[in-house]
Amino acid sequence: MVAPLFTFIQGVTAPIPSAEAATVGTSPGNCVLTVSTSSGVTTSQISGTSDCLITITSATNLQITVPYGVTTIRYLAVGGGASGTRGRCNYIYGQGGGGGEVLDSSASVTANAIIYVTVGSGGSAISGTCPGTVAGNAGSASKIGTSTSGTEIANARGGSGPSPVSSTNPNGGASGN
Repeated sequence: MVAPLFTFIQGVTAPIPSAEAATVGTSPGNCVLTVSTSSGVTTSQISGTSDCLITITSATNLQITVPYGVTTIRYLAVGGGASGTRGRCNYIYGQGGGGGEVLDSSASVTANAIIYVTVGSGGSAISGTCPGTVAGNAGSASKIGTSTSGTEIANARGGSGPSPVSSTNPNGGASGN
């Protein structure tokens, strides 16, 4: 699963507030972040820069405290992909689900603000017995927002599931784009 990535454009050199639940990263004062959970979250410094990269590798809701000195983030947000159909046994193959929307941009942020991140998940698998004519399940959106203004920074929509498979409808699901 591809998940949102953030690059803090300016270097991070300030102490971390202790009010949050966990910290991620190494080298105190450099790419160490305060987050609501450290599960599936890693940080690293981008070679040759003072910029930090946050990688989130599982579907989750997360809060990230913006470190002092950071005024801009760059993000790559990807919505969850949809599941495909299961097809019709011994007759028609299943169709693929649509991929999630991909957003790559940057946004201004304020130090010590909270960034809320929701990592979208893929559509749930289709099951059942033959003959199956069930539509695919949509993926969920990946979202990024701020606590200071309630502003939505990004909303990468999930892909849509395909309609039930038939000999007259061979199309897969639509992309979230």
